[in-house]
Amino acid sequence: MSALYKSILRPLLFCFNPEHAHGCTIKACQIAGAVPGLAYLTRACSQFSHPLLKSNIAGLHFSNPIGLAAGWDKSGRALRMLDSLGFGFAEIGSVSARPSAGNPRPRLFRLPQDLGIVVNYGLPNDGAEVVSGRLANHRSRHPIGVNIVKTNDGAQAPACSEQQVLADYLRSTSLLQHHADYLMLNLSCPNASGEGEAFSRPGSIQRLLDRLLTL
Repeated sequence: MSALYKSILRPLLFCFNPEHAHGCTIKACQIAGAVPGLAYLTRACSQFSHPLLKSNIAGLHFSNPIGLAAGWDKSGRALRMLDSLGFGFAEIGSVSARPSAGNPRPRLFRLPQDLGIVVNYGLPNDGAEVVSGRLANHRSRHPIGVNIVKTNDGAQAPACSEQQVLADYLRSTSLLQHHADYLMLNLSCPNASGEGEAFSRPGSIQRLLDRLLTL
């Protein structure tokens, strides 16, 4: 698989701008996941099992400790194929209460000499209601987490009050909590207007957690 990626897939993807390549890989996984038998074949080729890799944390079983972080599948479009690529878990998002277009393009930049990228997407996603529907129709073999963030309403949007920020998180959590194995709260994204100010105040995180416990 590594040789195939380095010799064919990587040069092909580098022919496109990075955001287009990112979108193509998600779409390819989305389509592949819908092809009968292909997810099973991928799983047979990519999964590896060993007792030393297994763990149980907070009631969740992980077949291995390697997972996919939030940021790749932002809206849960490729859930079926993600479940077959050998990861012990996957985290989608960041997902916000309302859909967001994110920052203006270009917003993703390759650094080939450093084997890295600069990401300035600005939280584009389909919103918690749409993502919760996708999760509800998916039965995962491995834990699925959802990274939740305050909605990015754009650079020109007025700053939100603490109550508005908390309400945004409460809305997302209420829609997603029953369809995810765990939730991750993204409380410090610079693209979420008002979020940094809200959570810099003493007691703000505790107020959020207290309200989440009432859901």
